[in-house]
Amino acid sequence: MRLSAFNQARVGVLGVVLCAGAALGQMSAGLPASRPASQPAGPADKSSEAATPTSPLAGPTVAEAPRRAGIVARDFDGKVILPEIPPEEAAFNALGLDSESATPEQKAAAAKVQEILTKRHRILDDFVVEHLALLVQLQTVKGTGNKLDQLGLFQEGYAALAPLREGGTLQEQIRKALPETDAATFDQYLADFWKAVEGDRGNMTNDDGTTPGRFGARVQTKLKSLGGEIKASYERVQYSGELIYRRLTEGLKLTPKQQGTLREVAADFM
Repeated sequence: MRLSAFNQARVGVLGVVLCAGAALGQMSAGLPASRPASQPAGPADKSSEAATPTSPLAGPTVAEAPRRAGIVARDFDGKVILPEIPPEEAAFNALGLDSESATPEQKAAAAKVQEILTKRHRILDDFVVEHLALLVQLQTVKGTGNKLDQLGLFQEGYAALAPLREGGTLQEQIRKALPETDAATFDQYLADFWKAVEGDRGNMTNDDGTTPGRFGARVQTKLKSLGGEIKASYERVQYSGELIYRRLTEGLKLTPKQQGTLREVAADFM
């Protein structure tokens, strides 16, 4: 069966998308991989039970202060583990504002934060679909070591991700949606995390082999976290068929029914 010129163009685009997908699949080597689980706690120390005073002359027992939760986790070598999600999102999750014991105010705040995170995912998905070639170029240039080309591409990517920064940093956006007490705890979780990252900078290296300073350790960690978000976004749009759907229907005026049908076809194909 002979393809029309229009369909030949669509097939060509499909080929480009699939080839780019193969190239981006190789990017996972440079992006955060699955982290090892944090070291499990040892058996409970029962010595405190034996030392519990039972004499009526003994003073009142002072309960041990409860340990505050947080997002700092370490592997078996003591290195800080970067969360699979942004540290800000991990800190929010640690608050447990969507639990059964949460107040109506906390649950309402959790819903607002979820809207913020959903919007962030949508922005990243759009970035991946619209700048697929840029991501492939970044991976290619990374292997050449050309700092000037890397800088130019990073600047282009930074400008394209401007919508992520509307309303402030992710920490600022989430904090604004939280009740005052929870916002303070949220900030403390992140402060503890970044303090741990700075203290762990001895396990990091710059491109020239030197150890980064505190600021450099933060920058490296934030770039790795963003890389993980972009990787997750690429996997979302790829495996859902959204990437192929949007590439093949670019410029077409489709009815909602046609859009739904083609999205199902793309999802089934993937």
